[in-house]
Amino acid sequence: MARRIRQNLQPFDTSKEAAGKRMIQVREAWGLNQKQMAAEIGISNSGLNKIEKGVNRISTMHALIVWQKFGAPVEWIQTGFADNLSGELRKRLRHGPPSPAEPSDPSSGGS
Repeated sequence: MARRIRQNLQPFDTSKEAAGKRMIQVREAWGLNQKQMAAEIGISNSGLNKIEKGVNRISTMHALIVWQKFGAPVEWIQTGFADNLSGELRKRLRHGPPSPAEPSDPSSGGS
């Protein structure tokens, strides 16, 4: 059964806007700003901004990088289906990023 993460997004919403909101959730869960997230996934700041605003859809290649680095599967980014989120990302989505005293290594992906 799919679980909703943050009640404002319904599962299976494939709109660009919903995918952008999920990208914001991933970025914030890891405590990153747009510049840091863009650098992690290899796109420009303006490119990430357009994805997060729902102007552009994230490419499959960049969505795969997000999955690898942050534990957010392509399926979840695109649809909201949350059964296969990594445990670390699921925890961060529920509780927020770690405090500054805790290490935050997005490249571990929590896998």
